Amino acid sequence: MERLDDSYVLDILSKLATYIACEEIYARHGKIYPKYSIEYNYFNGLDWYKENQGFSEDDLSDIEKHNLDIIKAHLEEF
Repeated sequence: MERLDDSYVLDILSKLATYIACEEIYARHGKIYPKYSIEYNYFNGLDWYKENQGFSEDDLSDIEKHNLDIIKAHLEEF
């Protein structure tokens, strides 16, 4: 896994917190989650979250995609 200067932060997160961090990148673009799922319950409780019927991973920036790669690689270590 590629280590960035601040990637040590991932080491102190639980598996669930790491997963939510990963999903937050998608949620900021309005990814729609199944009703009553963990993600649905969490993100629908946040005032900034707005569902986007047209959500596409193509909407993610290169930096967001890179960050997702790092977080997903870390998730595989659990």
